[in-house]
Amino acid sequence: MTEAEKNTHGENGASTPVQDAVLDEHSIPLNQVDDPLERLMELVVDREESIEQTINLLQLLKDKGFLNNISYFINDFEDLLDAGIGLVTKPGMLALFSIGSDLANALGEFDVTTLPYLTRTVNALAKGVKEPADSITVDGLLDILRSLKDPDVKIALRSIFGALKSMGEFLRSANSAQ
Repeated sequence: MTEAEKNTHGENGASTPVQDAVLDEHSIPLNQVDDPLERLMELVVDREESIEQTINLLQLLKDKGFLNNISYFINDFEDLLDAGIGLVTKPGMLALFSIGSDLANALGEFDVTTLPYLTRTVNALAKGVKEPADSITVDGLLDILRSLKDPDVKIALRSIFGALKSMGEFLRSANSAQ
């Protein structure tokens, strides 16, 4: 059997299910088409939109760098699996598993509706750290007292002290419950 026949009919000479498939009522079964180009044309006819979407998806994955990550994952799957097992079996992770139900209960009490507000607040804080206001100078205690007159500083301090008060009330009630 020639190499072309092996490719067309498989190692044992039998045709594969894909080769036997009839694409539509007018097409020729793929195992009856000798020319590889004709076989390819039979496969893609009436599937142009699906093929275009697949190519666009692959291009997007490539542009975003996901194809490299997928390739890395596929090529190094066993190494990644070994590393994951090694990570999970470390004593710290085993301790985390032992408190898993407590952690799940704590996460169940978390109010997720506050996340958008909390995220915006942390972003504003990070922006202030990254780009400090030029109008605020702190060279001593008098400069700190002067900056307390700023309405933005006042509202930020009010929020910080409100958070500390709320946390203190919780800690007091939690300690008295023990």
